[in-house]
Amino acid sequence: MRSLTVILSILTLFILPACSNNNYEQAMDNGIQQLGEKNYHQASIFLN
Repeated sequence: MRSLTVILSILTLFILPACSNNNYEQAMDNGIQQLGEKNYHQASIFLN
């Protein structure tokens, strides 16, 4: 059962980015940039 969960998790990690759009990509980029600047509150807004 655990191996099935791991396999499904890995597949999800590959499928979700393939279905992303420009708004999602921009939000992720902004969130990662804010994390780099240690602005955690703003990063959480972008990444939610």
